[in-house]
Amino acid sequence: MAVKEVDRTLSSMEFYKTSLEIRKLIADYLLKDFYTKPTYKSLKEVVKFATPEPITEYDKTCRNYGILPEEEFLDSYPIWFINRERNNISGFLENIIRNLIYSYNIRATNKTLLQLKKLKAEEAILDYKCLLQELQFANSIFRQDINKLKNIISLISKEIILIQNWKNKVKIIQD
Repeated sequence: MAVKEVDRTLSSMEFYKTSLEIRKLIADYLLKDFYTKPTYKSLKEVVKFATPEPITEYDKTCRNYGILPEEEFLDSYPIWFINRERNNISGFLENIIRNLIYSYNIRATNKTLLQLKKLKAEEAILDYKCLLQELQFANSIFRQDINKLKNIISLISKEIILIQNWKNKVKIIQD
């Protein structure tokens, strides 16, 4: 027998558990793989569209310092950009949890409160959609393995459906 929504605790709601799982997976991704691995590039890859003059200058400079121009060099991203992306993604995750908690805790005893409850659920859905876009953008810029995101993307898609279904079932509580 199903438990009435009003008798459930937040921690027993599937969408809340899934949101926490997604947050944990993304935090793990940010800590382990997200922009932390150095990448090595050759000069040819960096200046493939350049005219010969800058390449000749680079060759001269390298030879003056005893470096072979063909060697790979460590390429890194500006720390401000890395931090900005991490903060954007973390911000979406915080907003999602906050909106779900708000939505769950609003006791919809009238039409206005019901609309507010649904609005907060919709904001969580929109944050998930923005999070997907941000993850895809970061992945395209930093060239991470897309397979590491497949599980997260799948969970987010499932979560959006769960929240939409929950939002559509919410009704005014009759005291």
